[in-house]
Order: sequence, then C-alpha cells, then structure tokens
Amino acid sequence: MILSQPLILVVEDDRMTREMSSEAVRSAGMRTLLCESGEAAIEVISEQRPDLVVLDLTMPGISGIEVLRAIRGRRASEDLPVIVATGSSDPTTVSAAYRAGATDFVIKPIVYPILIERIRYMLKSSSAFKTVAAARRSLEDAQRLMRSGSWEWNARESSLWVSESLREMLSIRAETTDPSNLVELTRWVHPEDRSSALIQFRTCMESGAEVLLDHRLVVSDGEVLHVRQHVARVLTSDESVCGLKGVVLDRTKEERASLRADLWEHYDSNTGLPNRRLLLEHLDRSIETAILRNDHVAVVCLELDRASTFQSTIDDSAQRALLCAMAERLSNATRDLAVIPGVGNPPRAFLSHSRETQFTIALTHLHEERDAIGIARRLRDRLEEPYPVEDLGEFVGSPVSGGLSLFPNDGSRPGDLLRSAERALHFARERGGGRLEISSSALELAIDTRQAVERDLLIAFREESLK
Repeated sequence: MILSQPLILVVEDDRMTREMSSEAVRSAGMRTLLCESGEAAIEVISEQRPDLVVLDLTMPGISGIEVLRAIRGRRASEDLPVIVATGSSDPTTVSAAYRAGATDFVIKPIVYPILIERIRYMLKSSSAFKTVAAARRSLEDAQRLMRSGSWEWNARESSLWVSESLREMLSIRAETTDPSNLVELTRWVHPEDRSSALIQFRTCMESGAEVLLDHRLVVSDGEVLHVRQHVARVLTSDESVCGLKGVVLDRTKEERASLRADLWEHYDSNTGLPNRRLLLEHLDRSIETAILRNDHVAVVCLELDRASTFQSTIDDSAQRALLCAMAERLSNATRDLAVIPGVGNPPRAFLSHSRETQFTIALTHLHEERDAIGIARRLRDRLEEPYPVEDLGEFVGSPVSGGLSLFPNDGSRPGDLLRSAERALHFARERGGGRLEISSSALELAIDTRQAVERDLLIAFREESLK
C-alpha cells in the first residue's frame, strides 16, 4: 500500500544526478532512498519495499537492464513501477528496457519537474493497479470458497484468460501454460458433452443470449466434475462483440448428494435393486409403449413360502446374504430372456425388490400371453433351487409362490397390475404354496368372494362376542 509520503528509490552512479534527483523528490513531499549501484538497489528493494524506482540504465557492475530483470523475477516486486533514466534515445536500448520490465522513460539530462509529474502519475497508476489486483485476489478467494472459477476469451486478440481458481479446479499445473483459445479450453469438457458445449458457446456469440449449461469436466488427474456454467458475450465500449466470458461452478458434491438421494429413494439398500416406487414409474412408461406397439405387459410377483421361518432361524447378516443371492439368481435369469425355451423374440425384464423375500418382475415387449406364463414359471423354478447359508453350514430351500397379471386384461394402470399380481401371489400361498397363479376375472371373483365371507364371519363373531 502506498503511504501519504511515498518512498522513492533513486539508483544512480553519478553523485550529482543522484543528489539532484533526491532533492527534487523530497521537495515534492516524498521520501527517498539512494543507491549508487545495481547490487545495492536489489538488496534495498528486497528490504525496504519502495513504492517506485528511478533507475539509471548505464552503471558499472550490474547494469540497469539486469536490475530490471531481477526486480521482475521476484514475486514481491513484479508489479513495482520503474522509471528508467538514460542518456540514450536509441530505439534498441529503449526496446530492451521495456522488454526487461521498464514502466516509463526519462531522458538525461533529467528535467526534474517532468520527472516529478511522471512519478506522481506512475504512483496513481500503481495504486489503481494494486486496488484492482486486490479486488481480483478477493474474487479468487471467494471463487475458491464457492468452488467456482472464471474465464474470458478475446476473439480479436485470440487470447484467453483463466482465473487461478479455475486453473486449480482443472488441476492445471503451475508450469503448464494457459489454454490459448476457446476450443483448447473445451478439451477439459467431457467428450460426450463437448459438441453441445461448443454449440452453446457459438449460439451465445451469435445471438447475444446468455447461456446456462450443465455439463461434465474431465480434469488433469482424470476426476470427473459436474459443473454449471454461465456464459455471456463481452462487449467493447462501442457495444461491439469482442469475445465471451464464463463463470464455472463446481456442483460435483451436490450432484453426488442428489445421486445418493435418488438411490435412497428408488433403490433397495440390501439388494441394490429398484424398489416399488421405481417399478411403478417403469410400468407407467411400459404401458404407454405397449399401447403404441399393441403388445402385452406382465407383472410377476415371486416370494419364498418359508420366509418367516428363515427370519426366525438365521441372523440379519445371513438374511441379507440370502436376499442378495436371490437377487443375483433372478438377475442372471432375466438378463438374457432369449435362452428361455419357447420364447421367440425376447421380451425385456425389469427386476425389483418389493419387500422381505418378495421380488417383482415387469415383463415388456410380450407378443403373446403364453410368453409371460412360460417366463414366470421358469423364474419361479430358478428361485426355488436351494441357497447356501454360511451361518447354518448347509443349503436351504423353500417352495416359491408366484402371481402373474397382464396388461390390458388385469388393468390399465401400474397400481392395478401390481395389486392383481400380488393378490394372485396371496391366493397361490393360500392354496398351499409352491405354485404360480395367473390373475383372471374368475380368480378375482373367487378372492373377492372369499374376502367377503371372511369379513361377514368376522362381523358375526364380533356381534356374538358382544352379546
């Protein structure tokens, strides 16, 4: 920060010029430091941190050009304003000084009022630059906290600026040069998202409409980030388009949390299979497709008849192992339905875990009802084979009951089809288990009649108890 009395370092090997320069600076209300060699100047700059340097180019020992390179080579002084004083107006000398890092020039013999005005102007410019730099550092800090970064592409100059926080996000190493153009920047965009991102950038450039896009980035260490990017055009003072700018927000944590929430909401934690909710969503879409294809949808419910016995004789870990074994067996059986005898063009299966030892399979792309019946029987037989239970040191088996419902015969809505299949499963277990029941109007009537009789008996029993 520049104080009310700035500190000016005068580096000059000629004593008279050095003293006159110092007197002019002090008379203008500024403090001075004096050095007669380049070696001393480099040391003073490191220790005293002057606000500006007036540097003679031609000195014995280290030249002014070498001093400039040393100043610009240190992070602490890379932005320090340096006014070079030289008796030569040779363009080669001037060009060399500017390339080395000179901020401004004065020609010897020095006109001191002009020197003072140039010092004041340089100090004001330096102060403004430091304010902007501080603001940019604050922005960088804020972007790091928000896991975001920014970039700006100048189409006229074919240049691309990338913020430090975005470099960190992309894992761009310090020694790696920045991307030089917009296409090069998109090399970090996931290959599947890259074409879409470039189209969006082009649309923004041509139409002026700001773009908000969600896509993935593949950073240097191979990690995949989920980001949201806001892109807008960059306009000059005369409102002409000169490029694009973007702000990139890392949403990977939120995306992973959303994925975990989706898994929790739609998948069973024990088997990893879709749950009842996801099954109903799948059935809803499948029924719409079946109407267009003019084919059938089937729902098959399968359950171990001895489920309650297993639950009372084996511990929780063994129960989970049994469920996983059942899930794996059904997954293998439904993965390739083409191997099932009697089935022509293979249907598709969607396996879910409903509750306890009950699994439900949605069968789609069925051309005939008999295809569904054949598949359901094959799956029931496969599930009925014994399972190894490590805690008991033996294989355990159980009869399996099944219920089957068909669209459009047994309902036109997902919930209706599932209820019909579950009622058929319940009826199969009531009839002794180990069998497959197919939902039909006759079966529904029999179930309704039986439930009505049971309800009447219960009412009669309650009335008799009250007498």
